[in-house]
Amino acid sequence: MIILYMFYSCPINQVPRDLLSKYLVGGEETIELLQLLGLAFPCEMDVSMIVPYVHIFPLQVQLLNNSNHGKKGRGMIQQTAAATEEVLPTTKTDTMLLVTDLHPTILSRTTVGQKEDGAVMYIGPDSLALVQHLPSRLHVQNVYQQRYQGSNTSSQEKVLSPFRILDVCTGSGIQALYMLMSMKSIDPTAMAVCVDVNDRALRFVKFNALLNGIENDRVWTLKADLVSGQCLDDFVGQESVQEEHNSNNINNLNVMDVLLHGARHKQNVGYFGYNIFPSGPFDLILANPPFIPTPSYDDDDKSGSVLGDISKRYGLFSSGGSSGEEVLESIVSMSSRLLRKDHGLLAIVSEFMNPPTVDSDVENATGNIQESLQKQQSKLLYKLCQWWEKDPSWLSLSKSSNDNHINEEACVDVAVAALARGLLFTNQAPISCHTYAARRANDQEEYSVWLRHLQRQDIECVSPGLLYIETTPLQPTTTTQPCSTGTNLSLDLEYRLVPKYQELGSIWTPYNYKALLYTWCEWVAWQWAYS
Repeated sequence: MIILYMFYSCPINQVPRDLLSKYLVGGEETIELLQLLGLAFPCEMDVSMIVPYVHIFPLQVQLLNNSNHGKKGRGMIQQTAAATEEVLPTTKTDTMLLVTDLHPTILSRTTVGQKEDGAVMYIGPDSLALVQHLPSRLHVQNVYQQRYQGSNTSSQEKVLSPFRILDVCTGSGIQALYMLMSMKSIDPTAMAVCVDVNDRALRFVKFNALLNGIENDRVWTLKADLVSGQCLDDFVGQESVQEEHNSNNINNLNVMDVLLHGARHKQNVGYFGYNIFPSGPFDLILANPPFIPTPSYDDDDKSGSVLGDISKRYGLFSSGGSSGEEVLESIVSMSSRLLRKDHGLLAIVSEFMNPPTVDSDVENATGNIQESLQKQQSKLLYKLCQWWEKDPSWLSLSKSSNDNHINEEACVDVAVAALARGLLFTNQAPISCHTYAARRANDQEEYSVWLRHLQRQDIECVSPGLLYIETTPLQPTTTTQPCSTGTNLSLDLEYRLVPKYQELGSIWTPYNYKALLYTWCEWVAWQWAYS
């Protein structure tokens, strides 16, 4: 199989079927299995050739240990890095292999596989950014030391309370599987629930878990539409849910009910019937949502051909609706109810619309960069805080349930956002809407459609970014810094602008060690400021 997927030197590589039949273990049976699984297809031009639809992506995993890297002060970290030229903590590593679809630009050049559920997210710079930047792993390591190795934690609680991860918009499962592998030496019982709207993505998750030796009962999948809140999976409702809703009408189940209260899932069927689908609260929520503000209409595109070409390239895993924020908003809102109330973490990689940036005109006139930033930051940060506070309409089912079997305290928690604090990292130099439109378009006609759409959405600039929100059992201390929201909402959010490193790229550029060092230092300094 590795021969098939690693061997593509041209955009759509064609491998002779007789060659595969000769050298692949299992020969023709293996080829038929690949086609059945949707991993490869006969070429539409020549059936004697096989077209690989996916590839194997190797990824180095940094294993968590019991070191105290996350507890150093900012100055100490910078001095250590400067003195030893050691940019990041040295840890043991392992290698994982991820099978996922090729880039949609490549797949759009062939008609094979069009009956599939839609392409699964390729391993792009955003996928890598969330696993390579350290805050998530530093948080997990520190929380694990405090919560599961502390003297106040009984041995029974350690056994009954495995670390729980929720990975929404999971795609190939890279975020959840990477974290499970990184935790294998400190918590081999950690488990993950992976959510996606695409059946093909969920099949990839289970396949990749097995490929990397992760036990089947530690990785659960859930098909759901996060925008509508509708659970699309095949469930037999848990007893408490079944009494309120007919279990034959599965579409009545809402994703928050399933994640909060559990359900019986037609997965991992054993001697005693359907296993209970694991429920929250979750220690860690990871998300790489669709974030592209995709045009849905254009007055000048009468035939719809331009929009049709755009939609082929930006499908389920990339389109975030007209604003680019439809899925992001749902994730932030639901996370404020699904995370543990004490030091749970939400980690999101996404593009952010109209982020703070240094206004050179204001800076030159006043000599005060912070004054410039203060004028710009309020809208984006306040919007994120409002999403955190927001009670999504699709939460009503959990709130209004009269079922006596449902824990009343859990229902109350759903209505109230957890107290939290957070950091938003974006580039110091976001790109303008004109540059963004040019990067998304294939030609001048598409460029015009993109630009008109961005202007209708009032999107002036865009930046890749990372958002980290940590719940706290105590009311966050509202900071007086101009990079804070400074509101009375449940979330106190600050931002940091990642300096532009001309030779290394942006915050998402793979192995941009200066950006990695920046987010690491800022995260630790921020933690110390609150401790």
